[in-house]
Amino acid sequence: MPIREVARDNSQISLFTTGGAVLLEGNPAVIDFAAVGVITADMTLASGALSAASINGLVVSPTDSGVLGGGTLGALFALRDELAPQAQAQIDALARDLIARFEAPAIDATKAAGAPGLFTDRAAALDPADEVGLAGRISISTSVDPDQGGALWRLRDGLGAASSGPVGNGTLLTALGTALTATNVPASGIFSGAARSVSGLAADILSQVSGTRQTVELRESYASSRQDSLTKLYLSDGVDTDAEMQNLLQIEQAYAANARVIQTIDEMLQTIVAI
Repeated sequence: MPIREVARDNSQISLFTTGGAVLLEGNPAVIDFAAVGVITADMTLASGALSAASINGLVVSPTDSGVLGGGTLGALFALRDELAPQAQAQIDALARDLIARFEAPAIDATKAAGAPGLFTDRAAALDPADEVGLAGRISISTSVDPDQGGALWRLRDGLGAASSGPVGNGTLLTALGTALTATNVPASGIFSGAARSVSGLAADILSQVSGTRQTVELRESYASSRQDSLTKLYLSDGVDTDAEMQNLLQIEQAYAANARVIQTIDEMLQTIVAI
C-alpha cells in the first residue's frame, strides 16, 4: 500500500497510509485479517462469512478506498467485495433468464406443472429467492442427458414424454429456438431495462465489462503519465554536482581577486602614510 513518511524528533519517523491510517507512530500498527480457504458465491462481507481488514482493531471499510487504496492490498479487497460480486450478479441474472425462458408451460406441453425445463438449478426448478450463485449451478435437464439416464429424443418429443415420437416432429425444437430469440425484460441484474434476447443480455454483459476495462485502462494511463511527469520534475530539481562545482570555483576565484584588491589598497595606504 502507498505510505507517507513524516519526520519526528530524535531522527525518528512516522508512517501513515495516504488515506490517513496510522501504521507507525512510536509502536507499529497491527494489521489483522482472517483468511478463508474457499470462497463461494453466497459468501459476503455483509453476511459475516468473509473478514475485513483491521488496523489496531478498527475495521477498515471496503468502501473506504482511501485507507488502503492505491496498492495491491486495496485492489484485492475491492475485487473480492465489489467487482467480483457485481460481475457475479450479472451472470446469475443471465442464468436466471435462461432457465425461466424454458420453464414456460407454453413451450413444452409434456412437462408437468412446476417441473424444471431444459435448463435447471441442479435438476430443480428455478427458485427466484435463491439466485446468488445460480450461474455456477445451472445444468441441463437430466431427462435429455444420456449420461444421467435421459434420452436425446426428448428434445424433440418433450421432456415429459414417455416414449419416442415421430422423427420429423420439429414443433418443440422450434419452440426452444423461439425461446432463445424472444425478447424479455430481465427480472434481475443491472441492464438497460429494455427487452432483450439471450444473446442480447450476453452482449450487454460483455459491453459493460469492456466499458469498465476501457475506463480502468484510461485511469491507469493517466496515473502512469502523471507519475512519469512528477518523476521528471523531481529529478529536474535535484543537485547538479558539476554545475555546483563550477559555481564554487568561480566564487573562490572572485574571493581571491577581492582579497588581492584589498591587500593592494592596504599597501598603498601604508606607503602614503609613510611619506
